Amino acid sequence: MAPPDALLRWNPRFLSSVAAAGNMPLVLRLDGLHPHEAAALRRAADAVGARVVLGPRGALVAGSHAEQAALAEHLGGALGSAIAATLAHQYGPPPPPTRLGDTTWTWGARTYVMGILNLSPDSFSGDALPDVAAAVAQARAFAAAGADVLDVGGESTRPGAPPVPAEVELARVLPVLRALRASVPLPLSIDTYKAAVAEAALAAGAVLVNDATGLRGDPALAAVAAAHGAALVVTHNRPAAASAGPLGTHHASVEYADLLGEILRDLRATVAQAEAAGLPPAQLLVDPGIGFGKTREQNLTLLARLGELRALGRPLLLGTSRKSVIGLTLGLPPDQREEGTAATVALGIRAGADVVRVHNVRSMALVARLADAVERG
Repeated sequence: MAPPDALLRWNPRFLSSVAAAGNMPLVLRLDGLHPHEAAALRRAADAVGARVVLGPRGALVAGSHAEQAALAEHLGGALGSAIAATLAHQYGPPPPPTRLGDTTWTWGARTYVMGILNLSPDSFSGDALPDVAAAVAQARAFAAAGADVLDVGGESTRPGAPPVPAEVELARVLPVLRALRASVPLPLSIDTYKAAVAEAALAAGAVLVNDATGLRGDPALAAVAAAHGAALVVTHNRPAAASAGPLGTHHASVEYADLLGEILRDLRATVAQAEAAGLPPAQLLVDPGIGFGKTREQNLTLLARLGELRALGRPLLLGTSRKSVIGLTLGLPPDQREEGTAATVALGIRAGADVVRVHNVRSMALVARLADAVERG
């Protein structure tokens, strides 16, 4: 296994696109090579028959799967281990199973569906549930429609949404979590970035914490999840100014020099942070953060190249449902974005998404089933 600092140091990944032809060579990207490392890489590539291009910011290496594996072996050391680990993550077996309370999710055979139960009146999608009874009724409908987990949230995460005090968030989510635990036989997730809220929610029956800030909001969250034996979703979310428009809030301008490379590096650092807090690797999921700190164009690029995030070796959760990238692309308000959501779910599954987080469980569970039949067999 490659050490985390080696993965952060060179940020290895194999470039990917949903439009790429199946017979194309694998293209490895490495960042931040020192001159002696670049020279060693060129010698190793020449020795195994791979092609290398060196530049001021790193290197690209093109070759077959066998040539990339031989390259890693020939290099040896930390760099060789980092390349070998990345090759295994992106093109090898799926990640190890994840435990959600009494339920175990096995990755690679099917896509899991997370149903959104929104208890915040400030929701961008206008689907807030007014009380416990409505939440339980929605949860039962989701379970019947094919949901695998229920994500309960009491604070809006839309761009520019005002923060909610922990006591207000707890007053919204705890009665619902307790009612769901007693009435719906599905794992429960708490959508929060606050350690205090997560602590109470896990005690009330949640088994998964979905953090839309990627531990930026409250770094203590990872230790809380670890102490409860819960799973944790960490989301890529770069702070950025929100812009308002007729189709809702979004990010109009966010600076990235290397979009996929920076997202991958940020997520690698967050994963290392969570593991350092005691979270077992199998209990970590990653969310690329569609709609969080990214423009419409950046979100589309991220969707097209989602497969590169398989380099993390973690299950991928994709949350595109009714988001601004769909509305801005199609010119539609949130309540008319189901077809766009369906397209992103299907494309996401093809690129390697393991979980899809959705508002309309019935429709998207059917989309996932068909996409799985095509992609996973």
